[in-house]
Amino acid sequence: MDSLTCHCTTLHGGVAAHAAHRHPDEEIVIVREGTMEVTIEGVVQRGGAGSVFFFASNDLHGMRNAGEATASYYVIRMVTSATPKPTPP
Repeated sequence: MDSLTCHCTTLHGGVAAHAAHRHPDEEIVIVREGTMEVTIEGVVQRGGAGSVFFFASNDLHGMRNAGEATASYYVIRMVTSATPKPTPP
């Protein structure tokens, strides 16, 4: 593994983490509390505490807090020798 990073994010109710996007590295999201709504390549799923979502390389994905209370989640990003190189802007 070339790189492994992790962070925890907390969102207020109804707030999106960011606009839908894609990147060459892979991500695992673990919901810590609350209810997250995740869209992966147009497919919408919801998950509560303990749910795990996987974003494969270059999947178009976005997330938002689907509840009224705060929600928090861990993000683990992985880069390996098999990860495609980023496309120049």
